[in-house]
Amino acid sequence: MSDAPGPIVHRELCLLVLDSPELVAELRASAGLDQLVLAWLDPVRALVDPARITELSARLGARGAAPLVRRARPDGDQGSR
Repeated sequence: MSDAPGPIVHRELCLLVLDSPELVAELRASAGLDQLVLAWLDPVRALVDPARITELSARLGARGAAPLVRRARPDGDQGSR
């Protein structure tokens, strides 16, 4: 019997995907992005605390970015609200 944990499933999760590593560097410096990121998955994708998505949107909006927010539906289908 293995002691390895089973898959971890999160119901509330925010994934931030940026266009380029250069944009990541700019937003890390100007928008304090690291304060909102729970973990970097790769150079352009990060997990963000879903309780702070409004703050993230405001910080990006103040820099002229318009985030696209997509939510997964309970049935697993993707949809935007």
